[in-house]
Amino acid sequence: MPTYLYSCEEHGEFEEFHSINIKLEECPKCQEEKLPLKGFKRLITGSSKGVVILSGHELTSKHKEDVQKLKQEVYSDPNKYANIVGEKRYHDIQTKMDRNK
Repeated sequence: MPTYLYSCEEHGEFEEFHSINIKLEECPKCQEEKLPLKGFKRLITGSSKGVVILSGHELTSKHKEDVQKLKQEVYSDPNKYANIVGEKRYHDIQTKMDRNK
């Protein structure tokens, strides 16, 4: 069952955990306190992203995959390469390469 975010003028924002088939028309807290309905609405929220925890072989293979992607990015863009190795080191590497030509 999903969690929905609601707003009430009396009680502020709060979350309710209920079925998708249920649509709240009144604030449950106001109903308990027998207060008149004023400014109650369901708020639109973005979906949350789940957290995936990797371990063992999955973690190792994901790490290797990420390293390969980073290497491809860095070696294809001189600015990124200079940022990773440092400008002085990048300049020294370029100078050495120019001398060898």
